[in-house]
Amino acid sequence: DAQGSDVVLVFSVDSFSLRPDLRLSGLTIKNGNSVSDGGGLYVKTNGSLHIVDTKFNSNHSDGNGGGLFVAFGAAGVFIDRASFIGNTSASIGGGAATLSSVGTFQITNSLFIENGSYTRGGALQVGDRSGATSVDAILNNTFAFNYLTAYCSICGGAGLYLNLSDETSAVEIRNN
Repeated sequence: DAQGSDVVLVFSVDSFSLRPDLRLSGLTIKNGNSVSDGGGLYVKTNGSLHIVDTKFNSNHSDGNGGGLFVAFGAAGVFIDRASFIGNTSASIGGGAATLSSVGTFQITNSLFIENGSYTRGGALQVGDRSGATSVDAILNNTFAFNYLTAYCSICGGAGLYLNLSDETSAVEIRNN
């Protein structure tokens, strides 16, 4: 509990010769506050991130990813049975989470409730997927009462915003 004063957890590996996997399970990440990206958790790695049975509650970022921000280059992001409740971002998007140009992702059996962002992805924003060769998945999740605070020509996706910029990108979205 950062009590609104700072980011709760930062995981950063700048070496591209390493591919460390980060596994988080059974955590509660709450009341984080960042002046940039990732109010609750900021992850920069070229390995994979696995989040299971973890709660992101009431985190805020002035950038993207109020609850969770995964920076460019992660090999994969796998989220299962997580909850994102009451997270916000004041910048472009991802009130609950922003996955920024990750290799592959799967989000399953998770809750996204009352998260908000400025223009895109009140709950979830997935960045540029150009050149992606994997079939990514968003399966069996609940998206409810997520919102955007701006109204503009580029605004969209109070629940989910996907940037699928070419025909090689594929995302299976089912039972949400």
